[in-house]
Amino acid sequence: MDDSHQWMRIMNQALSYFAGQKVKGNGVKKLILSPLPIATNFKKAHSARSILKRNYTYIDVGGRVANVSLGLTLSAYLAFGLILSLLIYAFVGDFTPQIKEHVVRDIYGVDVVLKTEYAGFIMSMLMMFLPLIFMLMICLSSIIREMKLAKRSTAFRFHRQRREVAMCQWDEELQKVVVTYQPWEAMFAWVEDKNARLTTAAPAKSVLVIGGTRESMVGSQWVCQTIPALDKESAVMEWEAIRSFMEDGVREDSELADHPPKMTMQRVMEDYCITSKQPMTIFTQKKRLWWAISGRRLGVLLYNFMMRFERQQDVVDPTFEAWSLPLSDCDSQQPSAALKKYNMWLKRNEYAKGLNIQTIGDVKDKYSL
Repeated sequence: MDDSHQWMRIMNQALSYFAGQKVKGNGVKKLILSPLPIATNFKKAHSARSILKRNYTYIDVGGRVANVSLGLTLSAYLAFGLILSLLIYAFVGDFTPQIKEHVVRDIYGVDVVLKTEYAGFIMSMLMMFLPLIFMLMICLSSIIREMKLAKRSTAFRFHRQRREVAMCQWDEELQKVVVTYQPWEAMFAWVEDKNARLTTAAPAKSVLVIGGTRESMVGSQWVCQTIPALDKESAVMEWEAIRSFMEDGVREDSELADHPPKMTMQRVMEDYCITSKQPMTIFTQKKRLWWAISGRRLGVLLYNFMMRFERQQDVVDPTFEAWSLPLSDCDSQQPSAALKKYNMWLKRNEYAKGLNIQTIGDVKDKYSL
């Protein structure tokens, strides 16, 4: 059995999806990008948000937990707690009656001595600041929870030479990261319309879903990464950045820049302008100041902190490390015959007409192997 028939057998055993199809179910429209990751005729994303690490051999995709919106949420909690504390002070009034003044006279003159009843005063102050303290505890627990999620956040590793994907997933029962390997051309990927949030807290209209199945004793377990995107076109461009790496590798050394780039307020504002289709001139000095004090600055700091913490949570597995090593040219795997044929037919026909994966229709119906 040649490699094309073997690949088709794997694909048919999994799901009946095929690149180019448009599937609708439960009110959700999906544009299928893989199995059989054909060329999309889209430009790849210049700075793919989904790629966390990249070298000449592999890229790490997904796994990001940190989000600037955490700062907005925590700031809202703190502001709510402070407002409640001020309301309590306004209703209760002055707390100084808890401090009682005692006048003591001696035979040499008059001395005024202040004796404070600290217990009542402290209890009154605690009652006043109780909402703020409660909100501080909620914020602290939220940060701890996010740190735990960052520890369990894992990325998929796409190995270009092996043409395989290492799907890393946190296993609650084993309390460790479990790695499953799957052929690149058998991975599932699609784009669907879904409201989400980018890492900068800007609204996202689509998501890119990449996944596969992990075989176990009780059946198959679905493992996936969900990557928010500005819109459907941006999601396809994210996928094209992954696909082009797997097929063509790194073309320029500049593509090996550290990922993800450090979060800045400038990047937050740029994403907002892109999603709202407004120029950067809308950010006056007053608006920049408001954005800084309203929680976004805190969100940027928390994002960079969480990403440093998340990058420390590498998979400690000798097999995984050995699998990640580069191969010699003679050991590198080649694209399947099926993928080569589909790409050749699309380039000659549909893509020569200016079409792309959103408009070519069901490739499997047009070109059947």
